[in-house]
Amino acid sequence: MKLIGMGALALLSTAAFATPVWYNGDDDGISGFAALTVPNGFGAGFTQYEEFTWNSASNAGSIMGTILGTSSVSITQLNWEIRQGMDLGTSNAGTLIASGTSNINTTFVSNWAPNTSLDVYKMTGDITSIALSNGGSYFLGFAIVSPSANFVGGITTTSGANSVGSPVNNDNAFSINNSGGFGSTGADLSMGIGTSTVPEPATFAVVGLGAIALLRRRRK
Repeated sequence: MKLIGMGALALLSTAAFATPVWYNGDDDGISGFAALTVPNGFGAGFTQYEEFTWNSASNAGSIMGTILGTSSVSITQLNWEIRQGMDLGTSNAGTLIASGTSNINTTFVSNWAPNTSLDVYKMTGDITSIALSNGGSYFLGFAIVSPSANFVGGITTTSGANSVGSPVNNDNAFSINNSGGFGSTGADLSMGIGTSTVPEPATFAVVGLGAIALLRRRRK
């Protein structure tokens, strides 16, 4: 009986998905912008930001997007930030709501462009559960944790395909470098944020079957 329960719990902890509340859209194959946290301050680091509206009563708990990297280097972590009141025109960094470093999962999509070593990867990861105001306006920042000093990577642009929520396609993305300097991208970036990961429906079915088997054994 205990084995049935433990098996169901183990599956419950590994089978999960995240629901995006805001997703700016898939990679459009046009361009990309550096988004890096570089080791030991070597070279130029950039955090890329996009505006989003949190239209949910649930806590934020996941991130997603499309990133650029090299096939020879594994990208495993991403620095993220959530801010309010940022303003490119006045170089106002606003108020930091939450930040952290998350382990991420990547899935190869395609080569980004001919004759380059950069590849396109879909990225997902969990973040600290954060209570955001339903209907509130925020800014999401991404920076890949660079695995080496000479690593080149970033966030791809998007034209809004498969986007969720708002705003999308408003060309309001910008970057801040490691010296605090603001810069406009003049494009939209493939970034997103969602609710916490939750068990998949199939997982509930397995747990239910385990419970039924347990009850039948008890009755016998």
